[in-house]
Amino acid sequence: VGCSTIVQGLANAFSDRTRKKVCVVDTHILYPAQYSLLCGGISSDATSMIDWLSLEVELPKRIIDTKFKRVSLLGCYNRRITDAFSTADSMALVDTTFDKLKELFDVILVDLSHEFTQISAGSALKCNKIFTVVDPSAYCVTNITQSLNNLATSAVPFSKFKNVIVNKSTPKGVNGLGLALSRNNLDTVATIPFSKDIYQCGVSGRSIWGNASASYGIGEFNSAIDALLC
Repeated sequence: VGCSTIVQGLANAFSDRTRKKVCVVDTHILYPAQYSLLCGGISSDATSMIDWLSLEVELPKRIIDTKFKRVSLLGCYNRRITDAFSTADSMALVDTTFDKLKELFDVILVDLSHEFTQISAGSALKCNKIFTVVDPSAYCVTNITQSLNNLATSAVPFSKFKNVIVNKSTPKGVNGLGLALSRNNLDTVATIPFSKDIYQCGVSGRSIWGNASASYGIGEFNSAIDALLC
C-alpha cells in the first residue's frame, strides 16, 4: 500500500473539497489496487466484470461508481498476463479513453503502474503532472534514476515528474535517499510517515482522508494530501 493509497486519498479530497466529479484510472492490468481501495474486495465473480479492456462495451459503461461520493473508477479486474500482451492494450485505447473522460469528469487521477503496457505508458503521456512516489527502501533508492530514465525514454518531459512524494518515511530510513533525490534534481513536495494505521485503512478500503483518528500517521497523511491540493 503506497502510491495507490495516495491516489485514493487525493480522489476523496478532490471530491470532498470541490464537489467535482472525479475519475480514478488504474493502469495496472495484472495487479490492480484501486477496486479494493475504492469499492471493497473483488468478488469471486470478478471474471465477469466489465472493465477497461472490455472493448465490446461503450466506455461510459466500463466506468463504475465507487463507495465514495462523486468518485468513479476505470480499471481492469482479474485479468491475466495474456491480457497484458493482447491487442486491447493499445495507444488508440488510451487516446479514446482520455478524450471521453475529459467530457465526463472534472478531475482525472491516474494510478500509474510499472507494467510495460501501452495503457500505462500512454496514460503517463496524457497526465498534466506526475507525482513520483519514493520511499527509503534500498530497492527504491538504488532504482530512482532507472525509473526516471524509463519515463524520459517514454517521452514524458522531466518537468512533469520532478515533484516527489516521500512515502513510508522513517527516522532511520536508508541512507542515500536525500542524495538520490538531489542528484536527480527532484523536489520533495510532501512527506508521509510509515504508519500501521495508514496501512490498515488502505488494505481495508477505508478512506484515510477525513479520518478523525488521533493517529500521528493519518494526521500527516491528510496534511500531505492538503499540500498536494494547494
